[in-house]
Amino acid sequence: MEKKQLIAGIIVVLLVIAGITVFILTSGTSDSDSKTASNKTYVTFVVNVNDYLKENLSAETLDKLVDIFNKYNVKADFYFTEPVLKAHAEKHPGLIEKIKNSKNIGIGYHFRPPHPAYDVTIKKVMFNGECRLTPSLSYGEMLEVLNNFESYELNLAGFSTNKPAGFCASYNSNKIGGYSYILDIFGKNAIVVGAANTVNSQLRQAELEVLKNKGARISIPVGHSGSSLGEDVAIKETDGLLERPSDFGIVFKDLFKASNTKGNSNFINVFNRNLTYVRSILNRDIYSLIVVHENDFYKKGEWDDPIYWSAVQKADFIKDYEQLVKDISERTDVQTINSQDIIVLAEKQ
Repeated sequence: MEKKQLIAGIIVVLLVIAGITVFILTSGTSDSDSKTASNKTYVTFVVNVNDYLKENLSAETLDKLVDIFNKYNVKADFYFTEPVLKAHAEKHPGLIEKIKNSKNIGIGYHFRPPHPAYDVTIKKVMFNGECRLTPSLSYGEMLEVLNNFESYELNLAGFSTNKPAGFCASYNSNKIGGYSYILDIFGKNAIVVGAANTVNSQLRQAELEVLKNKGARISIPVGHSGSSLGEDVAIKETDGLLERPSDFGIVFKDLFKASNTKGNSNFINVFNRNLTYVRSILNRDIYSLIVVHENDFYKKGEWDDPIYWSAVQKADFIKDYEQLVKDISERTDVQTINSQDIIVLAEKQ
């Protein structure tokens, strides 16, 4: 009898141990699965707005894009340069009001030649009445001159996109311009700013310091597509500015050129493949970009190229883009965000 009781006791102990082991194993698996399931995917539709040379086509495109983003309740950021925003404000005030009244559109700022911070092509700048090589300026002088360019109107007189070499950048001090013009037109600062095209590191630092002091909160890092991939924290802060997060990016124009199914878009598959891969290597929230320029909807080349899509290609481009916006909007596991949302998410991470 005692032997049977001993055996029974041993069995009970073993069952208890086994139960604890199962509990520990299943609890660990449940926590891991819960953590993975709680990770979210965020998408920002970025529209770079540059084309002041064809401002009517630019305005027509932006008007359609606002309609698309509002139709599907999708968030996006429009990044304006000063010259194109001035053209729209003066000639298309209804478009400006439409953008202001959209709850989906965030406002960003970037620059193109002949802004002196675009030092890929612009090497000289007027400083105290003298045309100077920009890299020859001290850091303090860079801050001074760039602050003026972000306060006053960029002088386009004599500038040609075909022959930018040798041009000396200057501004018109009797008119508001630069980053400050965003506030003047929209009644709020541009949250996100771009200086990724500034090669000289000191010049780039000076430009971002000026923009931060004027109200910017987020910068676009150099090599912005995939800049967050591999980082434990998606949204980093550098020198007082958050860095726009991107674990992967899609340039829509490249997809369109490579596609054999124009007018019958399946570009969502490209997004899905990228997302599946990134999810396999990251255990946190994922951030992605879908980038397009407004002139991409009517031009084959860059914003200053005279090569245009055919009428059929132009119709296909906007149709395919809208399809991708629609497909993203229908995914329950994906949330579209703009720059204002990034600030909120940064505070929570």
